[in-house]
Amino acid sequence: MESTRASTPTRLLNYPLRSFTVPDSGGCLNVATHTYHYAGGHAERHACKAAQAGLPEWKDYLEESEPCVASQRSTLWVEPPLVQDFGLHGLGTSSPPVKGPGEASADGRGPCIYEFRRYQLVLGYDTVPRFLDLYS
Repeated sequence: MESTRASTPTRLLNYPLRSFTVPDSGGCLNVATHTYHYAGGHAERHACKAAQAGLPEWKDYLEESEPCVASQRSTLWVEPPLVQDFGLHGLGTSSPPVKGPGEASADGRGPCIYEFRRYQLVLGYDTVPRFLDLYS
């Protein structure tokens, strides 16, 4: 956990992190789950990922954390046009008050998407202690 905590400022440079959780109910339990809010839709997500990939400190973090990850899955929720067409409460109107350090959030309009990332740990006697050390 310490490595993840230490990498948080680097993560926030380009990723609009909404939450980082380890749920203990529903589906697979104790699976590290990240939630991101991309008010600009797919274009913003692609730009964020490209910018983050170029950071040496991000590459170092991924190299350090990779041995603890057995699998990774990403699911995108995209707001349909009818939300804006009918003035419905959608993903964009649920945007956080800040996107990152010192940045204002989106105004709640546009092609907002949420991304949930989940990581399944590899099996092994020392995996959980190593994971907890890495993410504490």
